[in-house]
This record gives sequence, C-alpha cells and structure tokens, in this order.
Amino acid sequence: MKNLLFAFILLPMLLAAQSEPLSDTTYFVKQGNQFFEVITFIYPDGSEQTTKTLIGDTAALVSSAKARMTSKAASMAVDIRYVSTFRKQLTALVRESNAVLALTGIDPQKQVQDEHVAPFLLDGWTIKRDATTDPLVFTVNGQGNLRFSVNGAATKAGQLFGATLRLKNYPSNGVDTDVYRLQNGVFVNADRTVILRPPGNNAPVNRAASPAPVKTKKG
Repeated sequence: MKNLLFAFILLPMLLAAQSEPLSDTTYFVKQGNQFFEVITFIYPDGSEQTTKTLIGDTAALVSSAKARMTSKAASMAVDIRYVSTFRKQLTALVRESNAVLALTGIDPQKQVQDEHVAPFLLDGWTIKRDATTDPLVFTVNGQGNLRFSVNGAATKAGQLFGATLRLKNYPSNGVDTDVYRLQNGVFVNADRTVILRPPGNNAPVNRAASPAPVKTKKG
C-alpha cells in the first residue's frame, strides 16, 4: 500500500519534470474495424512518449475529426478577438503611462522597466528572424532608457512591460515588433517568426506537428 501511495505521489512530479516536447506526430491506425489515434512526443533528451487511444469505427473517426475541427476553429475565433488587439493594448498602456508622467513626473513604464531589466543586461542574448540568428545586446543609456542593438548595429529603443517587450523600429524604421515571454523564458512575437533567447536558453519554441498517413494493420 505504501509503495502504491508513493507511486501516486511520484508520478505527478515526474510528469512536471518532463520538459516541453521538441515535436509531436499524430496519425491514425486501423485494426480490424476500429481506429486508434497514436501520438508520439519527442523530447530534447531524445526520449519518446507514445499514447494510443481508441476512437471507434469509421463513423466515430469521421465524427471525431469533424468535432475537433469545429472545436478548434471556434477556439481560434475567440482567441483572435484578444490576440489581434495586443498591439493596440500596449500602445494604450504607453499613452496611459505618459499621461501619468505628465501629471506626476513619475513614469510607470520606466519603473516597470527598472524592476525587470536586469536579466536583459546579461551578455549572450540572441534574436532569430528569417532563419538568421544574430547577437542581441541590451543597454540602458544615461537617461535610463532601454536600448537594444542587433548584430552590432546602431541602438534602438526598447519598451519593457514585464513579460512583454516592444522592439521599436525593428526590423525596419516605422515597424515595431512586440514579443512575449513563454513559460520557458524565451520571447516570441505573435506568429513566432521572431525569437529572442536569453543567455544559454535552448528551450524548444516551435513544435512541428507532422501528421503521418493513416496506417492500416490487419487484425
């Protein structure tokens, strides 16, 4: 009984310790008249975890695919209402901070920056865009403003909001890029085409799902 209790306690700890998968592959297997969904996760250490779940007969497989499609689409339709306004929300927060600064002489955004900037001032940050990875250096100038430089180029302004960072005039003048911190500490923009990595952080970002053709096994 004690061993069983220990196993129940240890299992959640082991699952929590497992890192985010590098990739996952999903496909269907037919055995007799029944279909199964097989999902294989591949982890950074090379280990794999595979689950096999019974779906049912042909009607159940089709129904499952339809339900997954409509459910996911509905979720996306809800999420986009918020995600598509993130840029405007950040801009509104900057305006609010500027208004408070004008009234009180205290800059809330600057205070947030000062509270969270320390990790950015470490050496070893990188930025990846269009499959090219460049060194990224953050500094704070004499006026206390956050600046960044990509691959040794002239510095540009950065606005730090805690878990979100705005890179002003990046990748080009007049275009700003907002990046958001993932749970693993990596910062990405909304479509993950821009990736900022802290020093020594090689945690996976893009999980490439590669559906395989339906496999059939006689049985």
